[in-house]
Amino acid sequence: MRVLQMIQDGDIFATINQKDGMVSFHEDPEQYKTCEMIDQIDSSIQRLMALSKKLTAIDEHISCDPAYITKIGRERPRLDFDDFDSVPHKFL
Repeated sequence: MRVLQMIQDGDIFATINQKDGMVSFHEDPEQYKTCEMIDQIDSSIQRLMALSKKLTAIDEHISCDPAYITKIGRERPRLDFDDFDSVPHKFL
């Protein structure tokens, strides 16, 4: 029934043969060639780029916050030198 619901919702493009229950999947009929679709895709890209810039700014702000750095320093377990190679890989 989940496949039928996905077909009805337009999440997938398929048909179900009523005789044997075989599901045939089809290509998305949208060719992404219309001006409206191009505008919609462009709008989505612009929103994602703006969101990416905001997330980068927030990440930079948080990673420079002294309170955050202090908290992470306390919570992170101390590193053991046995966890590291004695010779850097670039010299091998």
